[in-house]
Amino acid sequence: MADQWDSIDRYLREKGVRIGTPTRGQTVGGRHAMISNHYFGDARDYGVHDSDAAGVARALELIALQPHGPISKLYFSRQTHSLRMGKDCSDLSTPT
Repeated sequence: MADQWDSIDRYLREKGVRIGTPTRGQTVGGRHAMISNHYFGDARDYGVHDSDAAGVARALELIALQPHGPISKLYFSRQTHSLRMGKDCSDLSTPT
């Protein structure tokens, strides 16, 4: 997954979605859970201050809905809609 972030960012920019340059804390660093996929390069946060996070979630939703697609989990904290492994998991109270 780590090698696909450039392609995903390019896709978002081509769709006209504003995204900022990721910080180390948004990719492989930060204060995530000890078992977070961030530390393996498999997770990425898009900030709400330098990115259109809602636009990112909308643009990536169709990709995340694919059961075997490149995005296994998609969360947007300012909405209650969450996807995991291509399935709606909005009823989950805590992202895993």
